[in-house]
Amino acid sequence: MRVILMCSGGVGSYAAGRVWRDRHAQYPIELLFADTLVEDADLYRFLTEAAADLLDLSPSTAQLLRPYWENIPPLQDMKARKSHLDQFRDAAIKALPGLHWQRDGRTPWEVFHDARFLGNARHAKCSEVLKQKVCRAWLENRCILQETLILVGIHWSEEERFFGSDARKKPGIQSLWQPWRCVAPLCEPPRIPYQEIFTMLAGAGIKPSRAYAEGFGHDNCSGACVKAGQGQFKLLLDKRPEVYAYAEEEENKLREFLGKDVAILKDRRCGVTTPLPLVQLRNVLSSGEVCDETDLGGCGCFSS
Repeated sequence: MRVILMCSGGVGSYAAGRVWRDRHAQYPIELLFADTLVEDADLYRFLTEAAADLLDLSPSTAQLLRPYWENIPPLQDMKARKSHLDQFRDAAIKALPGLHWQRDGRTPWEVFHDARFLGNARHAKCSEVLKQKVCRAWLENRCILQETLILVGIHWSEEERFFGSDARKKPGIQSLWQPWRCVAPLCEPPRIPYQEIFTMLAGAGIKPSRAYAEGFGHDNCSGACVKAGQGQFKLLLDKRPEVYAYAEEEENKLREFLGKDVAILKDRRCGVTTPLPLVQLRNVLSSGEVCDETDLGGCGCFSS
């Protein structure tokens, strides 16, 4: 049996791989990573260190790739960033056999431009194109359906993402990814507390990507995930103003291109829902007004 771990670069993916390896050592895992090209530099560092551990390679193997993750160009210089990530990808695949680093070649913003639709919490075309289609294509071209098992890093505290919700009539990864067979090791007994994931990482000598220390619940698209809400974008402005500025600029470009009043976020004050562009949210916050900090949104790249 071939076991493929959907590796997003988050701590949940790593933990799912470790739990599986500890319980089923007879079935080694491979890692499938779909790159959006806009991830935080420290996610790429974590990805390579986690991959070395899960693939039973020496930690020094990942350290050979340090010059790549330490010199990733900023989001604002996307041409240079893409070129650098191409080199990083080639070097990582060579150094870490079992890591399958795939990409469509476009960023989420380029996908929105081509689709003439700005992603938001209800519909994120970027997830469909850059994650789901890329991974499905790789599986269909490289794996035999009946001999493949897919691992996903869903923790039991958010198991609806995996099993779905009958009450909300919302399917989960388990059904959405059929006919591929998926399991979520962190949803199986004995269930480990979420905090134990970080203990597991410390024991392996791997530092989580910086997103978690900064307060982000997930490490997606440098924190500028279009599925996020006002609360996360406020956090993004506080912790990563350069990323917020990039997202604001790209949103403005798309609004102008489409000629429509569209935005990632929604303003629901006074019982009326209207678009809330990032430039407007920034102005609201800089004037001392408050936003809905409880509106965090959520990860959902493989369960949309």
